[in-house]
Amino acid sequence: MRCALSAGNAFRQSSRWDEQFTDSNGWQSVDAARTIMMGDTGGDHRADLLARNSSGLIGAFAP
Repeated sequence: MRCALSAGNAFRQSSRWDEQFTDSNGWQSVDAARTIMMGDTGGDHRADLLARNSSGLIGAFAP
């Protein structure tokens, strides 16, 4: 998963954010990819990633 953080009025250059969300780990399928959501699950006002796959719910916190 590549993400670009906001600088307020633009986005910074994207970088690899997490190694779990790759095509080789099954995320290329539409069924898996459509479950990827963003939300502030850590309470730090940053968007974290959450998704569901055959293993269950997976999360990745914003840096």
